[in-house]
Amino acid sequence: MKDIAILLYYFAFVAQIGATILAFAAFRFVGKYRIGWIILAIGLLLMAGRRITPLISIQETGSYNFLDAILAALISLLLVIGIFVISKIVKDWQEKSRRLEKLLTFDFLTQVFSKADVLKKGEIEITSPEKGITLGSDKVKVSGKTLKNHKVQVTLNTAKPVEVISNGE
Repeated sequence: MKDIAILLYYFAFVAQIGATILAFAAFRFVGKYRIGWIILAIGLLLMAGRRITPLISIQETGSYNFLDAILAALISLLLVIGIFVISKIVKDWQEKSRRLEKLLTFDFLTQVFSKADVLKKGEIEITSPEKGITLGSDKVKVSGKTLKNHKVQVTLNTAKPVEVISNGE
């Protein structure tokens, strides 16, 4: 039984280190939640240290608690699985969030950026300026002068240029 308890404590220690590594690895993709993941990883590292003390006690005194060894191994295994699953969920959530953001900023059917994106980025390039052009809202205005029926090319946020015929003076 003593050997099994030692193996369980070693397994618990390795699993705790694995959970710590997974938590630190998740740090690169959790974005604004990094502080929470750092705290979690440090807590897991400290818990790994706690798995060493029963091993030292068994070596020095020969006494052990078999139930504690089973619980330590089980808890450590569940933590590794939990950290792994949660980090996968966060990765998936962030990928879906990126895709949704892309869908909200650009209409692929009309090849036009959304009004909110145009207003946010404010990158509007007029190759041939037109007097009093209003784009999407009266908040975005471009002014200039061209001859009547002059072609105007408008590029919004690196989308395909849109050519418009001037009805100016």
